[in-house]
Amino acid sequence: MRKFDPIELLCEILDGLPNGPWGRDAMIRFAAMALGIPQKPTGLPPTPERTLQQQYWDFELSDIRKRLLELVQQTSFPAYPFYEQFLVAGVIQFAKDWLEDQADSDRMETKIGNNKALIEHFEQIKLTPPDARMGDEKMSDDEIDKFLEIPRKAIENMERNRASAESTLDALSTAYRNTFTSDFWSEYLLIRSRGT
Repeated sequence: MRKFDPIELLCEILDGLPNGPWGRDAMIRFAAMALGIPQKPTGLPPTPERTLQQQYWDFELSDIRKRLLELVQQTSFPAYPFYEQFLVAGVIQFAKDWLEDQADSDRMETKIGNNKALIEHFEQIKLTPPDARMGDEKMSDDEIDKFLEIPRKAIENMERNRASAESTLDALSTAYRNTFTSDFWSEYLLIRSRGT
């Protein structure tokens, strides 16, 4: 028998997304934001080594499911079950908008280009003898190499994040399109209108 629980199906889609920087866990976080679920602090103090995510508890699928059920119970009427469709589409679109931005190769190329220009600039400085370097550029070759690790790592991360966003966007769009078809919603609304 076909499953007609939009909330459960949405959670299954989120749970089935690929891992990665913009994968399953990030999309659960975005679903929580879309639904207005506040983050709960872990109580750990901020430190340079601790990422922002480590300062808050992770969201779980159960948080998403619970919030969706609360919203449906607060605002949905049995004779007017469109609200669930609106909620599911809203959560998906919120995540897709963010992923499309992160997967945008033109946008990413601009950011990568800025870092590449910085690397080229400092590589040119290395061609100048250290005692002839001026101002902020008065660094040893070793200091320049250490400094250049930052933009090189940034380029690596940007490319990895873009690929992750692209992969997740594809998986999310495909799963949403295949699951929540117009036939699904028509049948779901018919079942709900009959009270079954």
